[in-house]
Amino acid sequence: MRPEGGAKYDQSSIHSPKFLFYFSHVTNCGAIRKCAEVPNRRYYTLDAMRGVAALSVFSLHAAVMIGPFTGSQAFLAVDLFFLISGVVIDRVYGRRIQAGLTPLQFFLNRYIRFYPLYLIGAVIGIGSALVSLTLGQGVLNLGEFVIATVTAIAMIPSPTSSADSFVVPFNYAAWSLIFELFINVVFVSVYRWLKVWVLILIALLSGTAFCIASVALNTVSMGAEWPTFWGGVPRVVFSFTIGVLISRMHTCKPIGTRWAYALSLLPIVFFLPMGGVIVDLAKVLIIFPILVAVALTIEPSFYNVSAKPAVLLGMISYPLYAIHVPVIQLVERACTVLNIDRAAYAPFNGLLLMMALCCVSLVLFRKDDHLQKRISLWRQAKQQQSNAATGL
Repeated sequence: MRPEGGAKYDQSSIHSPKFLFYFSHVTNCGAIRKCAEVPNRRYYTLDAMRGVAALSVFSLHAAVMIGPFTGSQAFLAVDLFFLISGVVIDRVYGRRIQAGLTPLQFFLNRYIRFYPLYLIGAVIGIGSALVSLTLGQGVLNLGEFVIATVTAIAMIPSPTSSADSFVVPFNYAAWSLIFELFINVVFVSVYRWLKVWVLILIALLSGTAFCIASVALNTVSMGAEWPTFWGGVPRVVFSFTIGVLISRMHTCKPIGTRWAYALSLLPIVFFLPMGGVIVDLAKVLIIFPILVAVALTIEPSFYNVSAKPAVLLGMISYPLYAIHVPVIQLVERACTVLNIDRAAYAPFNGLLLMMALCCVSLVLFRKDDHLQKRISLWRQAKQQQSNAATGL
């Protein structure tokens, strides 16, 4: 979910073929490569797709304020996030793991990437819940509030299910970040055995378990609440594994086209209400993997100009996802205290809040990027000191 860096692709690989050629280009790309043989680059179309998905999730959680612009099935964006993460993690970290990156080092890298912006969301959520507790309107008592606060800061599930069914009470969207860290650790721990046939087997087994769980619970939206928490495991394993498979099997050079942005917007169609759990499963199992595979093949032409919207969407995606729920909850509680009807001003108040959050997310991204660079330099200096002390 968190954007990862990558080198810009060579502009000489940008072509202008006819639209129907894109699909033949996808299906005639040659032999499967190891991740170390896949050139590292920036994935602009995936960045744009991730940003669109994050905005759709906001529309779902701010439904009362957004009104007719709500993506009522935007919970499926989480599956898209896991899928994209599988592609990007395999390509960005695959080389490093092969070069000797340990599971602990990998976990620290990912935790440091996630935690600062996650913590901002957690603090906002804790503050908002504290207001409710003070006013006697919260669902948690003081003891449960303390437990939920400690677990929120530690970025682990809260054992307060008897009072609040959400795994992360103060920022319920953050459940997927916990699962993301989980699958990342599993990935690096078993990386050496992840041949293509093993990945296919894992995808088949987890996909089957995901289908069974979805039908049994009559929803694919599993993991955010304790009653469906167990269903989040096959959900994340399947989509992440398919993402890694796409990374390994996709060997095409990108081609430039204005249709890249149309592809990035296409998930919005699948976030609209249509069908039931079977249709949702079809989106996750079939449609989303196809979208991501094609997104690896087509990019906005002339990345220095046309890719700027994609870059911006990629930049806001994680900060927006990390803070939007507690901010929405804070606004809702303020409206309750002030006796303001949120629906009466929809969709203008919702759209205004969305634009404000996008601006804040952009600022947070830049601040976090600066922090990440400083942390990276500090860790490199400490490693050099350690190597010098041991004579390496």
